[in-house]
Amino acid sequence: MAFGHLPVFVWFDRGRGLSYDARPYEKQIPGALRERMRAVTRRSANGEAALRELAGVLNRMDTAAEVYEVLYALLTAREREKIALRWKLVELLENGMPQRAIAAELGVSLCKITRGSRELKYGPDGFRKAIRRALDQQRQG
Repeated sequence: MAFGHLPVFVWFDRGRGLSYDARPYEKQIPGALRERMRAVTRRSANGEAALRELAGVLNRMDTAAEVYEVLYALLTAREREKIALRWKLVELLENGMPQRAIAAELGVSLCKITRGSRELKYGPDGFRKAIRRALDQQRQG
């Protein structure tokens, strides 16, 4: 990635959010641009903290209906649709459905499915536990 004509290394770290490294070029970066780059990093860190706070709030809810109401209020219709589609996608993956069959059934790209597959394999343990619990409940009830 480049800001203006200066190369800048940008990456996303799960623990810290969006990061950049322009140290080799720091003195060449104009002050206003340098401040914009720092603001992006701050917003990412603030977003991570807010997401953790939201997770705590949702965890303390008494019922699934309450969680649904909070998510419904916070998210746009399109965001709700995307999250529901992602959830369905990873459920199908965890159930062993082939990626091409999922793509045909849900009308999504193989790239989205591959991302879901990667999260199931290498993502946080809590994510895999949530999927497995949900599938176990579906099978039992």
